[in-house]
Amino acid sequence: MICNMAKKSVREIHSFVLRSGRVSDNRKQMLEENRGGYCVEFPEGKPGFLSFEELFGNSNPVTVEIGFGMGDSPLFYAQKYPDRNLLGIEVHYPGVARMVSILNKMEPPLTNLKMIRHDAVEVLEKLIAPDSIQAFHIFFPDPWPKKRHHKRRLIQKSFVDLLISRLAPGGSICTATDWEEYGLEMHEIFESCKELVSMVEGGFCDRPEFRPVTRFEEKGLKKDHRIINLIYIKQE
Repeated sequence: MICNMAKKSVREIHSFVLRSGRVSDNRKQMLEENRGGYCVEFPEGKPGFLSFEELFGNSNPVTVEIGFGMGDSPLFYAQKYPDRNLLGIEVHYPGVARMVSILNKMEPPLTNLKMIRHDAVEVLEKLIAPDSIQAFHIFFPDPWPKKRHHKRRLIQKSFVDLLISRLAPGGSICTATDWEEYGLEMHEIFESCKELVSMVEGGFCDRPEFRPVTRFEEKGLKKDHRIINLIYIKQE
């Protein structure tokens, strides 16, 4: 239930099981040789907040995508909106390696896309300054469908509060899921946050133009799953 989730500390939330997965030797070499251009290293010790102006070389608004999988949505977004910067957070090694491989073959190169392979909660807490992000994208997070695993879900009240604290006034939180029960739970959590207001009446919206149809979505559609899109704005 939502009331129980609200009591959970954000530091207890993990949306992943950190694993390397299968990566070809060529992709491993590509990642290690070229990660400096696209990958942000999580600093040791007591890191300070990132300077996005230094990282991207401009003062354009920043979108953060959490859990970008194999990278289809951030690549689509960065190409469609060259005047916006995107920082992707992903722990899945193959997804990061694939992104680096694709980015190194692109001409002209994409300069508005960076990524970091680390726990999203720790990145948000230690590297992202309050009121600095224009949008958060979280597309098809693991639904952890078994009831005893619901505590592992990423979208919980404490995590949403952390997102809100890092979101600039007028900025947005955009989510999508093909697991209806999880989507309804997300909706209830967002509606409970006084700092947020839905972009559309009722909360449920169509797929936004900045989000492509993802692989997870295609699988869900083949199973006749309802796709739930939610966009909530931080009130100014």
